[in-house]
Amino acid sequence: MHRNRFASIIIALFVATGCNEATIAKIVVPTTPTVAQAAKRVLRPVLIVGSDFQSTTISVFDAESLTMIAENVLNSGTVTPLLSTALSGDVVLAQRPTTTSDWVLIDRTNGTLDIVDDSYSVVNQISVGSNPHDYLELSATQGFVARFGFSLANDGKSVADGDDLLEVNPQSGALGTKIAMTPFTAPAANSTVTSAPIYGRADLLLPVQNRVYAVLQNLSSNFFGGEAIVVVIDPVAKAKTARLQIYGVKNCADGFSTQ
Repeated sequence: MHRNRFASIIIALFVATGCNEATIAKIVVPTTPTVAQAAKRVLRPVLIVGSDFQSTTISVFDAESLTMIAENVLNSGTVTPLLSTALSGDVVLAQRPTTTSDWVLIDRTNGTLDIVDDSYSVVNQISVGSNPHDYLELSATQGFVARFGFSLANDGKSVADGDDLLEVNPQSGALGTKIAMTPFTAPAANSTVTSAPIYGRADLLLPVQNRVYAVLQNLSSNFFGGEAIVVVIDPVAKAKTARLQIYGVKNCADGFSTQ
């Protein structure tokens, strides 16, 4: 990717994330949604997640008529044959739409992806562990989970390690390659904490030009760390193609966009 193009995308990402230590002029990177994506945005109902970190409720909202279609279609007390673990109190929606008509609920406490169909029923539950923060689906058979959590016994080999992007087959639920984010971290320039290791803390994912952009919060186990980092992954080779540390920018979370 051309260096200026890469830098423009990165600046747009961080302006939208709510990073707390920098003011950066927004550079718009145009993207053209597919017909299917446009239809999803305009015509499909919207799932609303209500959570107080004790329990979760899922409601359905009609974005066209601005009316509630159904309240409490799923909640922390819901038990179905395909929902082996009930929803916890810390549940979010994946940032981007799937390649099908399904929605993906990310249960951070239970470490699961709960796949919800158009009838608002859970049709699959995939255990991914390690405090998942985002899910990006690239095809019917490939997606990636940003795993914010980590294991102190991390050896870079076990699926339980975390602090990575974990490949998932959304169709079969099978887990694939894990791409460790720990090697891409960096300490704060003025750090006085030398004993606490820094972890990638993968938080958000975005598809850009056949690549996966991952925002890392770059934090230690006690939430001390350096400036945020963006890692660009080739989903075919399942390897890093670029890394950029944004100096003076920290705590980048809560959503991003190239628009």
